[in-house]
Amino acid sequence: MTDEQLEKIKKDYMAGSTYKELQNKYNITPNELKWNIQKNKWKRKSNRRKAQKGNKNAKNNKGGGAKQGNKNAVTTRRV
Repeated sequence: MTDEQLEKIKKDYMAGSTYKELQNKYNITPNELKWNIQKNKWKRKSNRRKAQKGNKNAKNNKGGGAKQGNKNAVTTRRV
């Protein structure tokens, strides 16, 4: 595999092409593709941080447990 072909594969991989699309387009095996990705340490950008931006699930939650006087978790001992 030439350096020129590797650059094209990297460009398509970083653009979000699937493994199957890359295998068909460049006529390489799945193992060869995975090996090149790991060898050259190619990393796609993750969408995880973008998904969490502006999350309102715990808005105004002070944490620390139940309000004062709450007896929902109190157990009594029998003697």
